[in-house]
This record gives sequence, structure tokens and C-alpha cells, in this order.
Amino acid sequence: MKLTNQQIITIEETLVLNGVVYDDIKLELVDHIATEIEVLMEGNSLSFEVNVQMVFKRWEPQLKPSNLFFTGISNSYPKMILDKKLALIKKQLFIGFLISTTVLVTFLVLKEYYNPQFLTSQFQKGVRFLYIVGYLLLTFSSIRIWKSKLNTSFNHLFKTRVMMYLFYIYPFFFYAYNY
Repeated sequence: MKLTNQQIITIEETLVLNGVVYDDIKLELVDHIATEIEVLMEGNSLSFEVNVQMVFKRWEPQLKPSNLFFTGISNSYPKMILDKKLALIKKQLFIGFLISTTVLVTFLVLKEYYNPQFLTSQFQKGVRFLYIVGYLLLTFSSIRIWKSKLNTSFNHLFKTRVMMYLFYIYPFFFYAYNY
């Protein structure tokens, strides 16, 4: 049985009432929930409303509001969104750790073969160049995301964390002009 547009809108509205406001997650959940409801409606003679209640009862643990230190304790998200955000944050932290460790090990190995002052000055020049390129990419990406009409989980994560990154330019200019 195929659901009507009004029934799909009802599912979307129920998801929004449960805190699912991001378009990417909402679209995926509507598809899963609508499919489950269609299968139930084919297998029983219950009304759409009763089947919706049954399906949302199964999804209740995933839609339960939760919060976590990494995403801000004052912010509450449905558990499935929080799990997605936590996975992204863990990935970012892991990649940052790997890059930092690689740079440190490379620097320590190279300092044995090259003059440490020369190596340090070249390293600082390289880091400044990467910092400027990264900052410009961050600024360009920020403008594109803020202009976007989409309300995705990635956009939200980016918007909540980008202000912290945009302020990193000030220590760079302070350091660059004082040395």
C-alpha cells in the first residue's frame, strides 16, 4: 500500500515534534518509517494512525532527547542525531591526533639530520602558509554554508563550531607581526 502525501506530511511533522529538524536525517527517517508503516498496513487492517503509533513506539529509543559533553550539555538532540554528531567529532579528533603525531615525529626525525634553527624556521613558514590557506578555505566554506537554505546536520555542526575556528586568525597575526 502506498501512503498519501498527507500521511507522509504527518510522519514528517511527528519527526519534527520529536526534535528531528535536519533535512538529511528527516528525509532518511521518513523513508524508513513510511516503509515500515506500509508493510504494517498491508499485514493488518488497522488504521494509518494506529500503525503510525506502533512504528513510532519502536523508534522511541532513537528519538529520545539526549545530550553529551562534546556537543554541549545544554543542547538536547534525539539520540540518533547525537550518535551521528559524536561519530563526526570522534573522527575529527582522531584525524587531528594523527596529523599532530605525524608532524611531531617528522620534525623530531628531521632535526637529527638538519640544523634545528633552519628546520624550525622552514617549519614555521610552512605552517603559516597552511594556516592562511586553511583559513581562506574555512571562510569560503562558511559563507557558502550560511547562504545555504538546507538545514542539515552537517551544516548545524559546522555552524556551531566554525565561530571558534574563525577567531584563530588573531593569534596568527599577533605572532606573525611580533617575530
